Amino acid sequence: MAPTLYDFIQTGSPQIFLCEVVEQSPLYVNPQQGQSINITCALKSSHEDEGFYLLKTQMQPERVLYVSSQNGSTIFPAFANRLEYSKEEKKILITLHNLQKNDSDIYVCAGMLKNSTFLSVNRSGTMVLIKGTILFLVESSITIGML
Repeated sequence: MAPTLYDFIQTGSPQIFLCEVVEQSPLYVNPQQGQSINITCALKSSHEDEGFYLLKTQMQPERVLYVSSQNGSTIFPAFANRLEYSKEEKKILITLHNLQKNDSDIYVCAGMLKNSTFLSVNRSGTMVLIKGTILFLVESSITIGML
């Protein structure tokens, strides 16, 4: 019963491989509602990548963005018209705009390596906590509450 990351955010399918192949920053941001944030993802591997995902992993697990190595992309509905990105080789800068309280979550960068059945996932991700929300730690899972 190995894969998860909520079964690749309800079945984008590849197996999950937690590793340091994907670097991500920052670890934590605490913006006001309506502000923008940047998340940087970098693939630290000599292997050729197939693409990058940005995944929302805790409260409402979902895919946020997919950028293929051929420069095609998909911005998923939760961030339609609120996301911009730029890509340079194996690095991607993602800007999330007009953040709302329900955007509070942990965002994780994941890289698809060419000719691999694994999704390489950053271990820590970026915790986004919009001011006016609080976190509750319950039995090693994270719950985000709104004030």
